[in-house]
Amino acid sequence: MKNIKILLALLAIVSLSIACTTDDNSGSGSGSSSKARVVSKIIFEGDDEVEEYAFKYDSDGRITRVTYTADDGDYYVKYYYNYGSDNELEIVKESGGDAYGGGYSNTTYVLLNNKGYMTLVDNLMTLSYDSKGYLVSASESEEDWLCEISYLWSGGNIVEMEYMSEEEGDSFSYTATFDYNNKPMSMVNLDLNLVLSGWIGPLYVPYSWGDGLTGRKSKNFMTGLTYESSDDYEEEATISWSYDEDGYPKEALVEYDNGYEFCMTIKYKN
Repeated sequence: MKNIKILLALLAIVSLSIACTTDDNSGSGSGSSSKARVVSKIIFEGDDEVEEYAFKYDSDGRITRVTYTADDGDYYVKYYYNYGSDNELEIVKESGGDAYGGGYSNTTYVLLNNKGYMTLVDNLMTLSYDSKGYLVSASESEEDWLCEISYLWSGGNIVEMEYMSEEEGDSFSYTATFDYNNKPMSMVNLDLNLVLSGWIGPLYVPYSWGDGLTGRKSKNFMTGLTYESSDDYEEEATISWSYDEDGYPKEALVEYDNGYEFCMTIKYKN
């Protein structure tokens, strides 16, 4: 199975429906410190389901491990980031759990540029950046598989994304546009828009946790999206952020126009 299709399956839209408290959509909180707070855990909840991502970092602030757990801990996936010399990175993925009767492991090999951004993944996917360090394209091509993604940035945020794939003569494409508030993403170490991308679907950035490996992060927090695909499917969603007493994001409620919704909760190390 193609790497990109594995990721798309993992990052598919999750139709979760829950209650999530929001007390501020405007992004008016300022954040009391100039130092970015470090995210230690992200929790997604809905329909009596809980999924968690826990993050570990090295002394340089780089992610060294991401642990995903679901099904009350009966299923897990661990990603180990091994940074080597000559701008090389290995990402070892291990999964298992009692609910699935064991597990498996595989390794993704990544080449980084001199800024630490991914440029080549498993000799299959290439990522390109503009002169400011923003991701502008990602593509993968094999004998019977082609995938191309382009990103349009404005004001430090992705405002439009175009996705196209072809396999054995069949093609699929979609276009998505995005809105933002004026809250600075610089107050946290991860790009929370990209963390959300696994669940909001249209904003797909391959191999990214919003950890800086795929270029500069968003300037602001996403508040809405529209999506139109080649198979005539359309959707819209709004994203409502709530903040703690110091102005840092603590929750994001995503509500689709078809009634689906889910909540993301952010926990911090400091």
